[in-house]
Amino acid sequence: WDADWEVLADRDARGSCAGRRAGELDQRLQYAGSTPGRLHVVPELRAALDAAMGTDGAGTVHALPTYTALLALRDELARRGLAPRWSEA
Repeated sequence: WDADWEVLADRDARGSCAGRRAGELDQRLQYAGSTPGRLHVVPELRAALDAAMGTDGAGTVHALPTYTALLALRDELARRGLAPRWSEA
């Protein structure tokens, strides 16, 4: 509840959310006014990133990781060749 998720609630974009508290973010966005089911809750980071990128992998993906998830996300992007490893940036 410490973030203003209401600014994203009326956007048309779809989203994927990963991690052990992904369901809580989905619930928080619904309280903010988001359409139920618009956020695709995927427990595992790799699968969530696949879902966010879509089948063709084209387009822009905006990631909003917590600080603790940031390094894991950056490692996964580096593994896919989409970004340098965080320790090499």
